[in-house]
Amino acid sequence: MGELVRLTSFNVKGANSAIKRRKIFYCISNRKNPDLVFLQETHLEKEDLLLLQRDWVGKVLYSAGSSSQRGVAILIWKNFNIKILKQQLDEEGRWLAIDAELFGIRYTFMNIYAPTADLPGFFVEVSNEITQFGNSYVVLGVDFNNVRNPNVDKTYTWGITRPSQARKAIDTLDEELDLVDVWRYFHPSDKEFTFYSYPHISYLRIDYFLISKSLLSITEQTTISTILVFLHFCLIWVEGFLNGLL
Repeated sequence: MGELVRLTSFNVKGANSAIKRRKIFYCISNRKNPDLVFLQETHLEKEDLLLLQRDWVGKVLYSAGSSSQRGVAILIWKNFNIKILKQQLDEEGRWLAIDAELFGIRYTFMNIYAPTADLPGFFVEVSNEITQFGNSYVVLGVDFNNVRNPNVDKTYTWGITRPSQARKAIDTLDEELDLVDVWRYFHPSDKEFTFYSYPHISYLRIDYFLISKSLLSITEQTTISTILVFLHFCLIWVEGFLNGLL
């Protein structure tokens, strides 16, 4: 069918420590060879960019946060034949978007670390940025800091929870850009989680890959892999034959 492309998304909750970085990269590289890695909450500043470089990493794209919060990065495997046409980022380390050409087709790849506050305007901004690229195929690696469906994405729900304005804005983004939660699509009734919330005494799924619905037919599989050494204890994997669109 063609060349298999592997993507992974991972909230690392800080990559300041050398020991922590070794654990992060061991977790990533020990499982499979990812072509694109979406990292959230790196907690690294602009001058720390080289700390994310490894022998298998060909390019590091980065939106810096501070030494204690935010920061997102996209790592590109050195042998991955992707052409970066344009890069956009915010100034607070919350999102990074690239307009890229892969197998002769234009894609928008975006890495997002959403605010914990109920700020629907953030997702309006994200939607506008994606729309400006004008590409038909979109892939988002996201930490939404938001449970989209408490019935299946949360282990314990206290009474009836009204949808936040941010969650409504995420649903609107999905609808307007014709995106789908790819893990949930392939696992409609499964319960797997990516984060433990001590205040809510509950496991949550707040980390996602959203992709264009038109990419579902060439998506091979999606998995959530458990990692016990982090508060966000998972890697999300998506594998697909993106050159199958040709």
